[in-house]
Amino acid sequence: MKKNMSAKKIMLIFTSICLISATSCNTQKDNNKNTNKAFNNLSEIRMDNSAIYNYDGSAYVIDYESMESSTLCNIPNCTHSSADCIVNICKINNELPIVYNSSAYYFVNSDSFAEKNGKSVLDLKTDIKKYDFNNNKISHVTTIDGFNMDISSGGYLIGSDYYFINTYGNPRYDDAGNVTMTTNGGGGNLFSINLETGKVTDYGEVFDYEKLKETYPASANSTSIQITGKIDNNLFMNIHYQKEECTIEMMQNGDVPPFSGETYTFNLDTHKYEKYDDYFSTCSMNGYHTYFTDEDNTKLEIKNIKTGEITKGPEITGFNTISVIDDKIWHDSTCFDIKTGNEIEIPSKLPPKTAIGEYKDYYIVQVESNDQNMFEKILKSKFNS
Repeated sequence: MKKNMSAKKIMLIFTSICLISATSCNTQKDNNKNTNKAFNNLSEIRMDNSAIYNYDGSAYVIDYESMESSTLCNIPNCTHSSADCIVNICKINNELPIVYNSSAYYFVNSDSFAEKNGKSVLDLKTDIKKYDFNNNKISHVTTIDGFNMDISSGGYLIGSDYYFINTYGNPRYDDAGNVTMTTNGGGGNLFSINLETGKVTDYGEVFDYEKLKETYPASANSTSIQITGKIDNNLFMNIHYQKEECTIEMMQNGDVPPFSGETYTFNLDTHKYEKYDDYFSTCSMNGYHTYFTDEDNTKLEIKNIKTGEITKGPEITGFNTISVIDDKIWHDSTCFDIKTGNEIEIPSKLPPKTAIGEYKDYYIVQVESNDQNMFEKILKSKFNS
């Protein structure tokens, strides 16, 4: 009766900066970082001194100074299979936690049906849980009714406030008005939770989902919202959807309809939304907003938010690895210098994927690896543009 679609992983764009308290399962080393900012995009949470990332279904943390990786767990001799292990919790919930003040925060969604006024309706809940690294105890922080947290939308930690997207499902009805099924994604609201007090704030709908469905009925099954970054005091969010219905035959033939997009901003001072453009944006970070101008999502443009200058970027074959670090576009295992227009070879030992941040005089570059050591620290001086 009920059908759930897997979370979409359309774009994975990151920035670095966070407060993290993590511990090694073997050494119980505490890695507190005091910066209070983090950008979470499902596969990795990139920070100024370290990153939490997913490898083979388990949560790991890498320290940029030592470049040592360890599981995000501080229970001695843990097998990571018990209910009170944060690594196992992450695996079960298919998410990486936000770590703040020696505790990890994660979301548990539940969706079921209830009866209201004689009809079947959706009953959605999001429980926010806290895992304390000091005593390895789990506590309940709060419950949000009527929504499910969209893990694939990412999130942003600013100070003690964590911003995230909650969706209200995409219910389908029978002729009598009963909900027969739901899918994830669709329209949603931007929320924040203060990790000091547990207070939750609902900022309302990011965009008019009902109007979008009226204009493009196929969008009902394909719409997603993703937080793509922060520039100055604005969170940037990408709304992407398909204008044509994607059939099984299309999928079998590899002829999937392209995604269209729109960009919205949320001002952290005024708490107001504003439609920024009508493009499929990829990442908005470090002063640059990047987006596609063609239907096939291969022609990239780069806008300098401060000056308004627009640069034509490289032709992109895949947009899951795009990031902007140090006036450079990192994409498809290559590096593009925005200021010179030159492609730069990434001098990594293993095949590179993308950069996840800067640390002192180094770039932290994700590479292809057969073990959990998926990153290299490369001197900036080795890059010649």
